[in-house]
Parts: sequence; structure tokens; C-alpha cells
Amino acid sequence: EDIEEKNPKLFDGGTTLLHFTANNGHHNICKKIIENISDKNPLDKDTWTPLHCAAQNGHLKVCEYILKNIEENNPKGLGDITPLHIAAQNGHFGVCKYILKNTTDKDPKDATGRTPYDLADYNDHSKICELIAEERGDKDYQHRSVQVHFLNRRIQNHLNNFSNLIKSSPMGTCNAVS
Repeated sequence: EDIEEKNPKLFDGGTTLLHFTANNGHHNICKKIIENISDKNPLDKDTWTPLHCAAQNGHLKVCEYILKNIEENNPKGLGDITPLHIAAQNGHFGVCKYILKNTTDKDPKDATGRTPYDLADYNDHSKICELIAEERGDKDYQHRSVQVHFLNRRIQNHLNNFSNLIKSSPMGTCNAVS
């Protein structure tokens, strides 16, 4: 019997049964499939692996089992996105912690230069930012929320525009806005 028939591609995108079960957190089924196939972390057409799928949904037990059975512990997919990027972006602390403990690259960059820290920061996952900073040896870590800074800039721009509008109105200046 062909061993790869036990992990058939289910859709045109190359998604296998292992991708599907990892995505849905079916640890026992993933374990059975992995025990019986040669490629323990196959790629789909977007170069996502079952580990990417499990990390996206925070399925820690599935991630742990896959990581124990593969060589590349933080594989890059399309756009150089790693499972650590995905877990950090989605706020999956346990998955991030496990991947960080089992990979040498604690700060991988995707094709646009973003790191898992950047994605966690943007999505205001401060505990993950702290974890990543600690793992990469950043002793001067201070959480900075990109969203908060962006929002503050937008508010300041709106206030400046409003102030300029009032100053340029036919009524003259207004002391209400300083």
C-alpha cells in the first residue's frame, strides 16, 4: 500500500488530510497520520504546512506533536511567514512559547521584514511581546503598541485639521482649540 495514500490531497490547493486535521485540532488523528507517512509536514500550494495550520488556530498539542517529528521547527511558507508569525499574530501564547523553545531563530522576518514580535505588537498581544523579547535576550524590552501610536497620530491629525479649519474660518480664531 502506498504510504502517501494515507494522507491524500483533498483539494486542488494541495491541502492534505493532515493539514485539515491539524487546522481543526484533531490531535489523535494527526498523530495516527504522522506515524504512517514519510513527509511529516507537507506543503500545500501556498507552502503552508500542517504546523502553520495548527499554529494559526492555537492547537498546542498538535503543534507539539508535529514539532517532535520534523527537522525544520519553524518552516517558512508563502511570503516567508512562519508558524511563529501566525501564532504571535493570533495571540496563541502557548504555541509561541513552545515554538520559541524549539527553534534557533527567535526573530524571523517575513518577506516584508515583519517579525512575530511586530505582529504580536500590532495586535496588542503584550504577553507574547514580552515572551519574544525575553527569548531573544532583549533586556531593554518595553511594550509599545503600534495600534495605540497609530491611533494617537490619527487623533492628533484630526485635532490639527479641526484647529486649522477653525483658524481659517471667516469667524476668525477660536480660543476653544489651542
